[in-house]
Amino acid sequence: YYNKHIDFFTIKGEATLAQLVIAKDKNNGIEKDKIEEVLIKAKNGIPLQDLENEYENEFELIKYQYLGSFKKEELAEGFQDAFDLKQNECMLIETQDGFHIIKLLKKKGDSLKPFAEASEDIKNILYSEKSEKILKNFIESLKEKAYIEKRL
Repeated sequence: YYNKHIDFFTIKGEATLAQLVIAKDKNNGIEKDKIEEVLIKAKNGIPLQDLENEYENEFELIKYQYLGSFKKEELAEGFQDAFDLKQNECMLIETQDGFHIIKLLKKKGDSLKPFAEASEDIKNILYSEKSEKILKNFIESLKEKAYIEKRL
């Protein structure tokens, strides 16, 4: 059962992310060159927290945030591309509110639940399947034995 249903016992991978958010100002007047400059520095390994401090007077709002660990499907569509990054790589995402420099801090790939841990799940699944089949057969036998009179 374990080998035939391997997808059921696969634990989805996770990515640990941080971001530097640069909000668009009210006049939408962010200099794209400055954003690119920050992105290049981030890609060259300068910590996002340091970039927040360095550029705090350049933008209306620039904020570092540790986002935590996520499975790919838990992230918004544009942010799912972060799973394609290598550790410590950065990417830029533009949203209606601003720019997000996303950094992949750590990535954990898919893994298989060990058989020893999965064995209890397998027992429960097989027991449920067998019980369901027995109950269905029992109900069918009751229907066959029952006298049903139709009245109009």
